[in-house]
Amino acid sequence: MTAAQEVPGRRNRGTGHSIESVGSHIGTAMPIVHISLIEGRDDATVKACIKAVARTIHETLGAPLASIRVIATVVPATHWAVGDQTKDETAAAAQQQEER
Repeated sequence: MTAAQEVPGRRNRGTGHSIESVGSHIGTAMPIVHISLIEGRDDATVKACIKAVARTIHETLGAPLASIRVIATVVPATHWAVGDQTKDETAAAAQQQEER
């Protein structure tokens, strides 16, 4: 049984909707896109990205715009790591290299 099939009495913990209402009908499921960005972009740029992603989902999947959810989460550079170095540390190291 897939998550999109109805399970009597089973509810999505996040939304409270029954599992069936979340995505059992092909073509009516609500596409959700989550974008994680490192801080540093202005609000207008992030807003333009969100709108472009929603339009692209609409055009490629045929989902109605009103059913599409796009969430952009801006993360501080101190909370984003590649390996064991946070992005603020790698940026500082790169700047030091440029100054030499």
